Amino acid sequence: MIGAVTCVWNRTTNNFHLSCGMVGMSLLVVAAITGLPINSPECTPDMQSRRQYKIVWTSSYSDFIGHNMGAEGKKITENEHVAFLFYWLNTILFYSRSVQMSKLYLPLPALLHEGKVLNLAKLLLGHIFEELGQFVCDLRDNKIISAGGPLWLLQLWLNAIFKNFMTKPESGNTDKQYIEGFRLSEFKPNFLDAQSDEAVFSLFHSCKDFDNDQLNFTPFLRRNRGPAWLDRLLFPDTNEESELTYRSWANLLAVQVIPIVLPSNKKERFKITLYAPYLTARQLGFSQAIPTPQPRNDDLFCLIVIITQEDFNTCLLKKQQRRDHFNFLIYERSSFITKFYFEWWTAY
Repeated sequence: MIGAVTCVWNRTTNNFHLSCGMVGMSLLVVAAITGLPINSPECTPDMQSRRQYKIVWTSSYSDFIGHNMGAEGKKITENEHVAFLFYWLNTILFYSRSVQMSKLYLPLPALLHEGKVLNLAKLLLGHIFEELGQFVCDLRDNKIISAGGPLWLLQLWLNAIFKNFMTKPESGNTDKQYIEGFRLSEFKPNFLDAQSDEAVFSLFHSCKDFDNDQLNFTPFLRRNRGPAWLDRLLFPDTNEESELTYRSWANLLAVQVIPIVLPSNKKERFKITLYAPYLTARQLGFSQAIPTPQPRNDDLFCLIVIITQEDFNTCLLKKQQRRDHFNFLIYERSSFITKFYFEWWTAY
C-alpha cells in the first residue's frame, strides 16, 4: 500500500496530490494513532544531555546488543538504559533504512533517559515527510529504493483511510484508554483484486470526491477511543475554552517548521521541513480555499536547512506570532471547497 500511494506524494507541499485535491498527514494523525501530545516543547539544535553516557558503538545490531547488555539478574545501569533507547529508536520508532545502527538518533536516547520533555510527535511527522521525499526522488531517478523511517505510522493512517477494504478484528473494545494505533494495527487488506497495489493506486489517485463511500479522509474527527486530552480537543465543551484546547488547536493549525532529525553534534546542520495544514483544511473539518502563497510544482520550499541558531530563533518567533493570532471557537465541520479552489486545482 505504501508503495502505491507514494507515487502521488509531492515534495513541494509535503502532501499527496489526488484528483480531489491535496490530502496528507497532520499532527492530529500522529496524536490519534500514537497518543503523543502535540504541545510539548520544541526540539531545538541546542538540546544537550546533562552528561555523557558510555555506549559501546558497533555497527551491527547483534554486536551492539552483545556489547551493551548487562549481566543477567544485575540492576540495569544508566548506560544500559541509554543503549536500549538508542536501539529502540533505530529498530522500532524511526526504523532506520540501514542494516546497521544509525548515528542519526544519538542525541535522543540520552535526552529521553534524563526525562527531557520534547515534541516527539513533530519529530516523527517531519521524519516521515523526509523519507517520503527521498522515496519519490529514488523513484524519479530509477534508483534502488531502500525504504525506512517511521513508515509504520503511514501504514496505520492508510489502514484508517482504506477501512472499508480491511478485514477487522472481531473484538469491539472501545476503551477510552486505547489509542487508534492498537486497533489499526490489527487491520488486514482485503481487496477483491488480487493486485492490491494496483487497486490502492487506482482508488487513491483517481478519487474525484473528497467525501465518498470508499475512502475516509477524516478518520479521526469522529472517534471513540484515545487519550482524554485529545477527546477534549475534538469535542470541546461549548461552555469551556481550556488553555490546553487553545494551545492544541494553535499547534494543530499553525503553519510552522518541524524538525526532521536532531543533529548528533554541533557541527551538523539542523534540518527542518514545512508543516502547512492549510493545504489540507478539509481533513481538519474546514472548507478548503486556494492556499496562499500558491506552491508551484517546480518550487521545493518544504526542506529547510538551519545554519545558525539565529535562523532557528527567527523561525520559532514567526511560529509563535502565528499562534498568538489564533482565536479558539466552536465550529461546524465542513468538507466544502470554494469555486476558485476547484478551478485552481483543476489547472494546477
